[in-house]
Amino acid sequence: MKLSPTFVLALLCAILVKALPANTTVSEGSDDNEEKIPVPCPDFQRAIPLFRAGNPQLRNHFYTTDYNEFWYMVMERKYLNDGYAGRLYDTHDRYTVPVYRLYNQWTYDHFYTTSEWERDDYISSRGYQYERVAGYILPSDICSGIPLFRLISRAKTHFYTTNPKERYEAVTYQGYAYEGILGYVQEMR
Repeated sequence: MKLSPTFVLALLCAILVKALPANTTVSEGSDDNEEKIPVPCPDFQRAIPLFRAGNPQLRNHFYTTDYNEFWYMVMERKYLNDGYAGRLYDTHDRYTVPVYRLYNQWTYDHFYTTSEWERDDYISSRGYQYERVAGYILPSDICSGIPLFRLISRAKTHFYTTNPKERYEAVTYQGYAYEGILGYVQEMR
């Protein structure tokens, strides 16, 4: 299959622009003295808290951007208030992707993913039900985001954290396996 030079150049430009960090600038021309255009980040003011609650008896954590839902889990379901995991965006823009939230009633596990394929696989073959889009997350390390780590226990329940020490302890002492980075959230300020 022969690719046209125009197609290859367009593909290379798209890859390079997508890979640029937020504080990078892009030149409109080839002259280094020309004005540079900054790559825009989503408006931080739109970032909303991602609340975190935990139930040590179930070895389960719950994450939501809905304040009322969070307090229901704490007050009625007896989860502990673990504070915040970071901030997600409440609406989609060109730099964010949806975080799908699923639930397995048999394991009490809430599962979060940015992958449509993984979402569909968990629904069709692993007993999960789709609940909603939890929010929108940065898929790469642009805009000064911090990684939201995803882990899984031997019992196949998931745990998410932005704290590298907490991730290390979960893997080293609690039997979790590290699955990777779900995406990048904004720090709580």
